[in-house]
Amino acid sequence: MLFRLKIWLYIWLLKNLYGYTKVSVKLLFAQSWHETGNFKSEVFKQNNNLFGMRHPKVRKTYSKGSNLSHAVFKSHFDSVRDYFERQKNFGISNTGDTNYSLETVASNYATDPNYLQKWQNVKKTIKAPTNNMFLLGGLFFLVLLTVLIYKRTKKF
Repeated sequence: MLFRLKIWLYIWLLKNLYGYTKVSVKLLFAQSWHETGNFKSEVFKQNNNLFGMRHPKVRKTYSKGSNLSHAVFKSHFDSVRDYFERQKNFGISNTGDTNYSLETVASNYATDPNYLQKWQNVKKTIKAPTNNMFLLGGLFFLVLLTVLIYKRTKKF
């Protein structure tokens, strides 16, 4: 449960920092769930890769290289950051879940012709980690983020 909460919070924070405010966390969490086979795939376990990303050749990346034909990340946080760098690079717009999904698939995100339907099916079935742990974890995360931003701006 704490792991899923952590991933949910990373996605929430970074989607907002990258300007994807109209895209739901649930949609993005469903995509990572789908890509990792419920967080059980070897690419996820060995590479900290939450979105099935490949190591890019041209764009800015947080990938450290390749393993199992997929990008390797130092952390799950870097995996989520790299995902949004990819989306930004491909010009995926902040237009809500439906258009975001369609644009992502149209950008050749996946080779599976049924990718969109599978992604949508996962979104329908997963539940958000929105119990008390989510609220406490979110509060802790926001306090931590506020302290870090304050320290950075005040140059302690």
